[in-house]
Amino acid sequence: MASWFSRLLKPSEPAAASSLLARQLASYPPCPAAHPGPASRWTAAQAADNFGRFMQQREQRLAALQGLLAGHGIQFEAVLDHGDTGPLLAALHQWALACWPGVRGTARPDRQAWLASSRSGPQIMHALLLDLAILLGELIVRRRSGIRWGVDNSDSSRDDDMPTWQRVVLLVDRQALAREPQVLDVEAVVFGRWMRIDSPTERLVDDWAGLLQDAVAGRYEAA
Repeated sequence: MASWFSRLLKPSEPAAASSLLARQLASYPPCPAAHPGPASRWTAAQAADNFGRFMQQREQRLAALQGLLAGHGIQFEAVLDHGDTGPLLAALHQWALACWPGVRGTARPDRQAWLASSRSGPQIMHALLLDLAILLGELIVRRRSGIRWGVDNSDSSRDDDMPTWQRVVLLVDRQALAREPQVLDVEAVVFGRWMRIDSPTERLVDDWAGLLQDAVAGRYEAA
């Protein structure tokens, strides 16, 4: 699994990896929502429509992601349901560090543009970010019965005008007397890496691995 990514990259390799990713994105399948964002303007029915489409397309989106990652020597089918995810997450971490800076450029991505993205055309990278979020989320929900895909329709998120409101997230059934499930915005975690990929701390901290480890260990389910 992407053994060359587990070694130090040669100076010429990041540019080549970025060029490959740019070419792949040119033909990557878009993933528009049934109703475009921002989520704050959706009705409950529209949010439900978006969630229904998301659930129907998960396998298709994972297949598109696997096709792209295979070009970089990364495979994930063998560990989707069980097995050690460590090597896969390490490979994804090194892949993002190698490929994303050259594709992203120096312009810092805009969070509001991402929340309202069509995930197509010039915004096709947002489709890839969503697919990576699906992969991370599936690695979690297939290992932890108390975590599931859902829509954040909690009163607290609505009242506090949270960016997760009415969006597809992971919902964590918490213990004891918690009135509402814990919300894990996996897509936002992936977008955060895209936004900060030029930061030196990204080489030191793997948010994706930390999210998965904490979720599978049940740390989000504590009261």
